[in-house]
Amino acid sequence: MPYDLPINLELGSSLDLKSNGGTELDSEIRSHQELLFGRVNPEQKYDIIEAFQRQGHFVTAAGDGVNDSPALKKADIGLSMGITGTEVSKAISDLVLMDDNFTSVVHAIDEGRKGFESLRRILRYTLADNMAEMYSFCLCHSECSTSFGDNGDSSHGTGHRYVTSG
Repeated sequence: MPYDLPINLELGSSLDLKSNGGTELDSEIRSHQELLFGRVNPEQKYDIIEAFQRQGHFVTAAGDGVNDSPALKKADIGLSMGITGTEVSKAISDLVLMDDNFTSVVHAIDEGRKGFESLRRILRYTLADNMAEMYSFCLCHSECSTSFGDNGDSSHGTGHRYVTSG
């Protein structure tokens, strides 16, 4: 499924992630709408995740080695590789890509959205159907209680029978 997205690429110099308690990284995150970090070591990956989470972002991190485990654990969703990943990274991550292909995530999200929408439609139909049934029952019940006496005998009218399907 091809996506036609505009790409804005800005090459920058490396950031000193530890300078001033991470304030340089925090200001970079605030000043750019989209950021891509590549070729970072595991400690930097952990610091980047912390910086995004401090600003309230939902963070996903990908890794395949034992050294990536702290970052995978810290991220909101840890993503590891199923073929090339170590057992430690697979065990600690939330999501394992069995084929090591990131497009699998796009397809999985697409399928999940379809399933969620189907579930919403089913619930909407069921609630609407049951609400109509409950309304009919309450209407009949109030009609029946006024046609019967206070003691429940049928001396003041005839009883009503209500049958529903399913």
